Amino acid sequence: RRCVQETGLSDAPTGYFSYIQTCPSGLPLEEFKNNVAHSNRRDGLDIFRKWIPSTDPCLASENHKEHDNPWLKNPSVPANIENMVSWGNRRSGINALKLGDVRFVNAKVADNQGVGIAISELGLSLIHI
Repeated sequence: RRCVQETGLSDAPTGYFSYIQTCPSGLPLEEFKNNVAHSNRRDGLDIFRKWIPSTDPCLASENHKEHDNPWLKNPSVPANIENMVSWGNRRSGINALKLGDVRFVNAKVADNQGVGIAISELGLSLIHI
């Protein structure tokens, strides 16, 4: 957790597997259900830097001209985080800097010392609480 929190999801793998082209910050999510986060020193769930799940994770949707539709060549893929419960954390229940089509379905946050949900920038994100 500490390593991911400090460096976030990088655009490409580093270290021993740097030759593999996987692009973690664009990977779709298989499944994330029924997770509980409580009594953490910081955030219950921290999605650091950016996470923009897309059809081709290595094709950055951000690299486009202003008049172009960034999702035309690389459609976003919805990622559902379902039944997340986050309570009693020192900062926020759910924290994210930049999200694509990430959906919090039936999320519950309570009694966090900071805020319940903090998202700095949304791409094509839908939040269902």
